[in-house]
Amino acid sequence: MIRHLLRTEPLARPLLLCLAATFAVVFTYNIADPDLWGHVRYGQHMLERGHIFATDPYSYLSHGVPWINHELLCEFTLGFIEPRLGPPWLLAWKCLMGLLLVLAIVWAHRDAEWCATTVVLIGVLLSLTLWPGWTIRPHLFTYVFLSFQGLIMTEHARGNRRALWFVPPLMVAWTNAHGGFVAGLGVFGVHLLFALCEEARRRSSGWGIRSIEMTAAGIAATAAMLINPYGPRLLTWVWDSLTWPRPEISEWWPVPILSLEYLPFKLLVALTLISLALSRRERRWSRVTILLVAALQAFIHRRHTPLFAILAAYWLPEHLNDCVKRFRVWMRSRANLSIIDARTLRLHRTVLGCLTIVLFVVAAIQLRSVRVERAVFPVAAFEFIQERGLEGRMVTEFNWGQYCLYAFWPRILVSVDGRFDTSYSRPVLDVNLDFIMGDHAKWRNRSPETGPFRADRVLDVGNPNLALVDRQRTECVRVIEQRTDWVLLYQDALAQVWGRRSVYDDPASARYMPPAARSISDETQIGWADYPALPGFAEARPRFDRLENEKRGELP
Repeated sequence: MIRHLLRTEPLARPLLLCLAATFAVVFTYNIADPDLWGHVRYGQHMLERGHIFATDPYSYLSHGVPWINHELLCEFTLGFIEPRLGPPWLLAWKCLMGLLLVLAIVWAHRDAEWCATTVVLIGVLLSLTLWPGWTIRPHLFTYVFLSFQGLIMTEHARGNRRALWFVPPLMVAWTNAHGGFVAGLGVFGVHLLFALCEEARRRSSGWGIRSIEMTAAGIAATAAMLINPYGPRLLTWVWDSLTWPRPEISEWWPVPILSLEYLPFKLLVALTLISLALSRRERRWSRVTILLVAALQAFIHRRHTPLFAILAAYWLPEHLNDCVKRFRVWMRSRANLSIIDARTLRLHRTVLGCLTIVLFVVAAIQLRSVRVERAVFPVAAFEFIQERGLEGRMVTEFNWGQYCLYAFWPRILVSVDGRFDTSYSRPVLDVNLDFIMGDHAKWRNRSPETGPFRADRVLDVGNPNLALVDRQRTECVRVIEQRTDWVLLYQDALAQVWGRRSVYDDPASARYMPPAARSISDETQIGWADYPALPGFAEARPRFDRLENEKRGELP
């Protein structure tokens, strides 16, 4: 593909460099994900202890609930890199994952003869579709492993029968890295099913042996999922988790049709449908089926948009290129298009060169640190918590729980965090989300085990003495303001910290905080802090073995 472009396209080099710079900006995207702190901390502590945790030591409400950690490989990776090499190396790892994803796609198309328009369209739309989800988190393993799987299936379709045997070891790693392995197995299953049907239809020489090999590879890939610390329990948990709707998590919301949100993804879907409809190239119906199902799943759950983009990067270009070439012929037959002269070429090279430099500079700046946005995360509130020496059990905002446990564990235990049902029972989740989100049917899926709705129940369960509240959750703020047994200790434009009145507003209490020591304002939080954005205290990374795991949290 690249050699063909360099031979036939005078602007190939500046175009490819500009495309590489575009991917560099995407892969160095340096905004902190809400779960990043937790993934680093869990991996660090498991490496220190030398084993995985059967239950969760970080929350006072998860006592006794098995922790099914399906992201171990990622957490070991992040927990090894960050304490030893520093946060910038997390970005370097993220860039390496992106490079592996793209290299697999390029290698799959190494002999293709595409025009520059096809390469640019696919490259730009792929990069922009990946961009929102390309943060430091376990999903990157699913993106990269799906790309590897796309390469394997492409090689198998070209006649490389041995390629399929790379899937079982890939599934072992995938199963222990992220729950997206289910999508990978589904895609592989569709590929094998269509391939077996085609062999049975043709009945060419050796079709029986090839069918047995494919069946054996499918069985091995399925059995490979059992190679994990939890065995079949992981698979039953994943099935139970995936079949339970999660309207509380925005990533599981559908893609809005009539809006400009997710525009690159929508353009890629439109290109796919048009190209498949108009292309004169042979259509492999296994690929068409997978692309259509992937597009539908992406529209239903927006978190799947990168998966469709990765698969489209493998199987769309040949059809798109056919349409583009025919369109160019049609245009030339109806318009007097002259060959670009040397002066115009120099101008194009200059423009592309300047854009490339700008993009690479942006990528280099982003590589300096992971940004923790002060308007999104309670950096200032955490500084107050540290300065005042607050400790105990804290009712936490869902998206801030892992930041909190990274910063203050073991002196503060949280009520909930982004691990969701991997370590929390559904009644515990409901009690927290009743307080955080209220009882709106559109945004909630309460378990029948939880019992009647009561917005302030989490303020009593487990006897917490602190509460960290996001002021954007207006209903949550209203609920705690109505409780006379809680007192406001800190407030800015983003966050509030509340304390139990008997602990912090009683002069007879050892932890009494006089009004002068409190900080109440509406100060706007602007700018960012470098990850991990910890308040200034001596021991930023306490070892796990210093925690006396005495959690007596009462389960609802």
